Amino acid sequence: MKKNHLALFAMAIVLFLTAAFTAACSSPVSSPAEAPGGSGSDGGRPTTPDPVPSYYSITYNGNGNTAGSIPEDEATYESGKDIVTAAETGDLYKVGYRINGWNTSSSGGGIHYDSGSQFTMGDGPVTLYAQWEPVYPVVKAGQNFTLFLKEDRNLYVTGHGLYGRLGLGSEDIQYTPVQVPVSGRVRTFGAGWDSAAAVMEDGRMLAWGNNDYAKLGIGTENGNTSSPKEIASVNGTVSIANGLYHTLFLTGSGELWAVGSRINGSSGDGTAGNPAGSRNSNVNPSFVTDNVASAAAGHDYTMVVKKNGSLWSAGAPGNGRQGSGATQNVVFLAENTSMGMDNAKVFAGTETHTMVLKKDGSLWSTGNNDNRQLGIGSNSANSTSFKPVQEYVNGTDASGGTQDMKDVAEVSLGTIHSMILKNDGTLWAVGSNGDYRLGIQFSDARNAAFKVLDNVAHIAAGDNHTIAVKTDGTVWGAGANRTGQFGNGRDNTGRTWTEITEAQ
Repeated sequence: MKKNHLALFAMAIVLFLTAAFTAACSSPVSSPAEAPGGSGSDGGRPTTPDPVPSYYSITYNGNGNTAGSIPEDEATYESGKDIVTAAETGDLYKVGYRINGWNTSSSGGGIHYDSGSQFTMGDGPVTLYAQWEPVYPVVKAGQNFTLFLKEDRNLYVTGHGLYGRLGLGSEDIQYTPVQVPVSGRVRTFGAGWDSAAAVMEDGRMLAWGNNDYAKLGIGTENGNTSSPKEIASVNGTVSIANGLYHTLFLTGSGELWAVGSRINGSSGDGTAGNPAGSRNSNVNPSFVTDNVASAAAGHDYTMVVKKNGSLWSAGAPGNGRQGSGATQNVVFLAENTSMGMDNAKVFAGTETHTMVLKKDGSLWSTGNNDNRQLGIGSNSANSTSFKPVQEYVNGTDASGGTQDMKDVAEVSLGTIHSMILKNDGTLWAVGSNGDYRLGIQFSDARNAAFKVLDNVAHIAAGDNHTIAVKTDGTVWGAGANRTGQFGNGRDNTGRTWTEITEAQ
């Protein structure tokens, strides 16, 4: 009996020890940081794990760039960490502007970062917009003179002062740029064959030079003025087109106004003057039409692109300059349906050739082609309908043949030459190279456009000279310079592109 009690007692001890051992093995082992009362404890409760880091992307936006590659960044970055913005903008380009860093707002009202500067990643994805600043000077040219609008919004002029077209109070020649004596800041300006006009930031409008056919708008017919004279204002004017005998003013709302000659219906307002008798000129600006996106004034005709993309013209049709097939004078603006509804801008030469830029970047021309200025790949004297402008495939020579021109941004037409600026900043030329106005070393005309410069922001084709402003603000001239139209203090022809430091 006693033995049985001892056996039961021994068995109980074994069961107790087994249970205690099992419980001990199943309990977690506390680390020193988690031990009661130890470092990192919170009254014996486990601490909260560290948060998982958040990572976000950066997207770059060209913000209206016309050419080039926008930087790409496929990485993601931890919130709160410092990174570096894109340092290289590569070939990112916008006609008439230079890039000036990045901003968190497309309008520039956010946080600005220089290219390659430090940037702290926020709590979400970030888009950085390219910031563009205008390139100065802006330039326009007439017959033997040039106007420069500088960054301080003051206007400078150089060249031959015939008819008082320099606005300096005399007809003297100027060989370096001189400030036009107008009070206030200039908003926009225009230059014609022998006249000029400006719109001031306070809304005043001024004109000077040859006043034949009342084209200055100073309230009288004839009577040249060599000093800027205030004219009846067209409120909201954003651009000026100076023809040989009339001037056009386009407002921001799309209204088109004209002053000067109505000969052959050139103003397009329904009235035709008689060059042998009464000229019936507008001595003050008068309304022509509305809903206009672009307007150009030629020798004795007007070209208009409306906001719906349609093309219209009025005036004398000689040499096919309107491209409509008209054989009689057109006194009211008439639509050219053959050009469709996808037109963007129109350009007219001082004499008789016209170019139209379509929304797809193609360029079309019509009119006088005596000096191959149409660039249509033909040596024919005239074209009475619009044809696509051609360019050399290889850019600088004819060995690769020609193709339809594309990616065009702006055009400036001289009397017998045409200068064409592409979206990537390359400058192309076609037509007469007399006086080396195209900036190349051959004297004969070309019937297709070829590349002459890179990195160009602004262009101006005068009668026999050309001025280009590069994106770095340097100014270059080619062609005739016998009467100071370059503004570099010399009176010699520029056989190649010549830098004009005096105009910068």
